[in-house]
Amino acid sequence: DSYVMMRPMEHEMHMPSSLFRWEGPAGNRITTYRIQEGYCTRSYAGMKRQLEGVIAKTDEKIGHNMFFVGMPTAMIFASGNSSSAYSRISL
Repeated sequence: DSYVMMRPMEHEMHMPSSLFRWEGPAGNRITTYRIQEGYCTRSYAGMKRQLEGVIAKTDEKIGHNMFFVGMPTAMIFASGNSSSAYSRISL
């Protein structure tokens, strides 16, 4: 199982890595990833800025990052690494 979250964001709570195992009170663990930027934008220029921010924050130890964008007409998910083109984009 896995979980993707946005909050708390970096300015709300520093974490050593965006990718970690979340452990519940009973000891159950789930692989968790905190996205680097928000997912709401009002323009394609804003989307481009968010994507550039995500690429700049890619953790080299992980080698991949996630990019989520909400637009009025589409939800875009892209996954890839900082050294190649994105490997998957879902509309």
